[in-house]
This record gives sequence, structure tokens and C-alpha cells, in this order.
Amino acid sequence: MSLFLTYEFSDKKRMLLSLLIGIEYAALDEIHQLFVAGRSGQITDVMIDSIGIALGICVLMFFYQMINKILKKRKDGVLT
Repeated sequence: MSLFLTYEFSDKKRMLLSLLIGIEYAALDEIHQLFVAGRSGQITDVMIDSIGIALGICVLMFFYQMINKILKKRKDGVLT
């Protein structure tokens, strides 16, 4: 998600792009496992990975917003 901080995207668009790329990666990894001997691709693994990605994005956004609030207060002279 931090890659998208470089571009002028809204927070919602950053989160959505990060989520979609993460889910796509998880799905491709499971498809890859179908071709590996002794491994199997499971849709449940994609769902578990997707939940982890979503939670990670939420945690990252929480800290990103907290840091922005602190920096704004410092800029406004509230915190010194």
C-alpha cells in the first residue's frame, strides 16, 4: 500500500488497489500450487490470505491516519 502513497490516489482507492493486488497474488499462488507435486491449491487459502491482507491494510491505514493527525497538530502549533 505504501507504493500508492507516491501517487495522488484517494485513501479508498489505495486500499482497494492494495486489496485487489494482494488477492490476485494469493489466487495466483494457489493456482501455481496446482502444478507442484504434493501441493494443492485451495480456495480457502485464498480467503484466509485475503482476510490477512484486509486486516493488514486496516492496521496500516490506522497508523497512517494517526501519524498524519500528529503531524498536522505539530504543523498547526498544537504540539511542540
